[in-house]
Amino acid sequence: MNKSMTTNQSVPTRSATAIRRDKRPRRRVTTALLWLRIALVAVLAALANTYGAWYGTWILGLLGGIAVPNRAAASAALAGVLGWGIPLMVTPLLLRAANVVVDVMGIGPSGTLLLALTIVWGGLLCACGAWAGAALRRLWTP
Repeated sequence: MNKSMTTNQSVPTRSATAIRRDKRPRRRVTTALLWLRIALVAVLAALANTYGAWYGTWILGLLGGIAVPNRAAASAALAGVLGWGIPLMVTPLLLRAANVVVDVMGIGPSGTLLLALTIVWGGLLCACGAWAGAALRRLWTP
């Protein structure tokens, strides 16, 4: 009997790369290392923002996504929120300056909205970098 006749033709075949990737043992990131990574990225993002390098948050997310793709976007989003939020909340005169900016822009009565949008922007920036890094890592892994 021909071997090709015994196989089920309705089942799609998988590539050799996908089969090799599934056979490799999965590396798990422990919770302590994940929190350490989040804290490190948050501190580095805060330092980058202090010196005016806002794009440093995206670069840190990209490097984190390349290094550890498991849960990269979620942990990077948290790190971005902390990295942008903590310095904003610590600065005492920032809310008054944000109120002035909001008055000029005419978007609301309080500068809290502007601060919240800025913090969300930091989280999205770092998460997008991590997503791009995880995608790049998948291109390089055989």
